[in-house]
Amino acid sequence: MFLTQLFKKKNELTKTHTFSRHPLQKPEAKKTDLYISRNISSEITCRLYNTINQNIDRDIRRFGKSVMNPSMLADLSRMNYFIDNKKISVPGNEIQSKINFSAQIIESKNQWIQEHIGSLSSFLHQGIFPDFFGAVDNWKASDGSKLEIAMVSLDRNKTNTSFYISSTGMIKLISQANISNIILRNSDIIMVDKERSQFNLQLSFRAVAMPDKCLITTQGNGADGSRMTLHGMELLK
Repeated sequence: MFLTQLFKKKNELTKTHTFSRHPLQKPEAKKTDLYISRNISSEITCRLYNTINQNIDRDIRRFGKSVMNPSMLADLSRMNYFIDNKKISVPGNEIQSKINFSAQIIESKNQWIQEHIGSLSSFLHQGIFPDFFGAVDNWKASDGSKLEIAMVSLDRNKTNTSFYISSTGMIKLISQANISNIILRNSDIIMVDKERSQFNLQLSFRAVAMPDKCLITTQGNGADGSRMTLHGMELLK
């Protein structure tokens, strides 16, 4: 696979995700602390994988089966990508990251990655976060309240996100970050103390190679889930 073909860029950008608005129980507009933990239920898994596979179909039609999605290309040197536990990302160096990636996928055991990079790159980038939050119906906090979260804004300078791709088809996402604010589905914004508020997420996938694409299914990892520690919460008026 030549670099020019694999990393071909196009001007089109992936459409941003939108979320419907629903009434929810709002936290009081005062400073408070909350702890949130969410296991990945079968319902969440079903919604998330449906979204991912629909996006794969759309992006393959748009960019091609063996061409890297521009969103992953942009994140290749911003986030951490591993193939069989070998790091390929070089922070701030897009060219070297592409070279490292190409060197790994030409190995015979990784040929399926080369052939199906259009499918994998459709979701292995920052866009996985709005897909995930869109699949979660509500979050139960430590005080008993329920939050319908559209998105969590992460502190760019204190975010560590890694994608682990295995030659066997197993894929894992692990993210740890400080939180800047919480955006609810009714467009309310909850400000937090970004120095102390933290977000953790682990997701596992299995990529099943098919003739024209990869089908993303569950790996059945009981350790998958998300945790948030929110300090100094205050509803923005």
